Amino acid sequence: MAHQTLVAAKWLLSKKSELEVKFHEFKWGTGYGIPLFDFEISILGGRHSGRGSSTDQNLAFEKAAAEALERFVCFENGISTEGVAAHSIAELADHNAGREAIERYLFNWHLNTKTPFISDIGLSSTQKISQAVVARGGTISWMKLRPAWAYESSLCLIEKDDRKFLGIGLGDDADETQLHAAIEALRNFAAYCENREQFLEAAGKNPDLWCCSSSFFESHRSVFEKPGIVSSSAIASTNFPVHRQTLASHSITDIPLIFMRATIPGSRL
Repeated sequence: MAHQTLVAAKWLLSKKSELEVKFHEFKWGTGYGIPLFDFEISILGGRHSGRGSSTDQNLAFEKAAAEALERFVCFENGISTEGVAAHSIAELADHNAGREAIERYLFNWHLNTKTPFISDIGLSSTQKISQAVVARGGTISWMKLRPAWAYESSLCLIEKDDRKFLGIGLGDDADETQLHAAIEALRNFAAYCENREQFLEAAGKNPDLWCCSSSFFESHRSVFEKPGIVSSSAIASTNFPVHRQTLASHSITDIPLIFMRATIPGSRL
């Protein structure tokens, strides 16, 4: 979503009554050592919602708006949000969709082949987050996906009590990618610490919270418990086609975003 102004957010504000738009800002970020803005925007009576987090307030708001519309368009087209990206600039929608598809392909390759993730270390961008997690009785560990072309990858695993919280990032810069993964995991960890019972109830009902599911981690225990090192005999193939498809809403014709879907054959679990 880099270099995107408030295109989706301004459009949603203009349709606030018509689309039943609601906004919520989470305030947990400042307690974890990062100046983070975290918004959730829902539309159509809460049926579709998006979450956006960033150290830039406008960018966080725009991410949430774009994700809410992205989920709405995916619902109308009868598809999952996997490998789908929305942006006001076609080139960036295409780039982000391809990156998301590659991230999921590599992640699922590890799970399908039972190949451990690569052990990694925390970077300076996440030092304060690590300290905040430990101060709240948690532990934090870092891993990477197998070599992913020119991309940097990061997996952040936070553990507390008998729960695990996973965040995944794939991007162009190592520090930003690790920070992205940390924020993904931290949002759920913070919600768990604030209200354990409420979070566990939500996790049991929301399939999007698979990254906090005990059954998921139990099913794939081997890839998390023994992170490995890079080996030429255990590198995911990069010789495959990435299919792209432009999506659109069937009922709203003036959404000012391009919706792109990228898929890789055989990438799903």
